[in-house]
Amino acid sequence: LEYILQINLFSNSLSGSLPSNIQNLKVLIGLDLSINRLYGDIPITISGLKDLTTLFLAGNRSQGSIPKSFESLASLEFLDLSSNNLSGKIPKSLEALSNLKELNVSYNRLEGEIPTNVPFGNFSSQSFISNYALCAHQDSKRTSYLDILQATDEFNEWHLLGTESLGSVYKWIFLDETNVAIKVFNLQLERAFRSFDSKCEVHKNVRHRNLIKILTTIAILILKPWYLSSCVMPNGDFPERLNIMIDMALAFEYLHHGRSTPMVHCDLKPSNNLLDEDMVAHVSDFNISKLLGVLLPETFTRKKPTIEMIIG
Repeated sequence: LEYILQINLFSNSLSGSLPSNIQNLKVLIGLDLSINRLYGDIPITISGLKDLTTLFLAGNRSQGSIPKSFESLASLEFLDLSSNNLSGKIPKSLEALSNLKELNVSYNRLEGEIPTNVPFGNFSSQSFISNYALCAHQDSKRTSYLDILQATDEFNEWHLLGTESLGSVYKWIFLDETNVAIKVFNLQLERAFRSFDSKCEVHKNVRHRNLIKILTTIAILILKPWYLSSCVMPNGDFPERLNIMIDMALAFEYLHHGRSTPMVHCDLKPSNNLLDEDMVAHVSDFNISKLLGVLLPETFTRKKPTIEMIIG
């Protein structure tokens, strides 16, 4: 096992604690132990995995603090420690992780001020929600409805990305050149209220690197990162296409098997498969209200269930 590159034991009902000799996996680049029953402290020896780019420990019972020694994981790009029992402060030493693209420490018992320097300035509030007493720096910028109104020229058609049955999607570019999409619900439609509520309810519990990330919600708005859709990207070579399909498969594996309530997408199309600047695929617009139990009629009849079928 000394020269193994990837370990994926996601959702395997594993129990016990992480072994302290884990640093013996000298060339490990990916470790996913999410959704298990692991407990105890995260061993500081994990910082000996110098080539590690992905570390997923979400959905366990890990205790203690986040090791300060994580600063040694210079290659780390994706870190998910959400839904554990971690306590204490977020080590300021983690600001040294210049390659970190995604961080999730939500649903723990952390406290204190969230570090402000790179890369922490790139993470949304969703990365830190549901902790004991975490606080952001007082100078942190918040997005208001007026900001969005001005950025889209009062929702001018020039910024329009597309329309759907319940509303429209507009493009906005932050001052730091981050591309985002703003989804506006048409409240003249009765279903829009329910759709907005259900999306907010489930998105707060859905986190995966290959699912689109929600930044914030404002009034009738859902704000999420925008990346170039695959339908306007070059065709790419076979390895790129294969990697995109793998990313999508990982997202659907999480929706189907990584949650207590299975979820199905039911609207898979090129425009809902979004690519970031590194050509990593992120699945978007999975209808939050379409949980597996509701969609069984469609599964068996190949017809979408009507409101009458659902309400009875």
